[in-house]
Amino acid sequence: MTILASLLLWVVCLSCHAGLQPVRYGLPLSSAPYRTGMWAVRLITSLMALVITLRDGTIIGMVEWCMTFPVAGVIVAVCVAGLRRDRP
Repeated sequence: MTILASLLLWVVCLSCHAGLQPVRYGLPLSSAPYRTGMWAVRLITSLMALVITLRDGTIIGMVEWCMTFPVAGVIVAVCVAGLRRDRP
């Protein structure tokens, strides 16, 4: 369950990261209040994932935290590719 929670938190974090760089990822622009919220969510979710995984122990927790990041990155990349505004 820890890995699933960490994965979900990383997906939210990386989605906000992509939303903060809309030109790079070809996403629609967002307003300033949403960008501030996404910045805060990006910070909080990554720290929450770290805290959740460290409950399993320091070494195992760090491995889980670092392991779920790239998996979440692939999930977000596939979703962003489906949302691009300049696709044919």
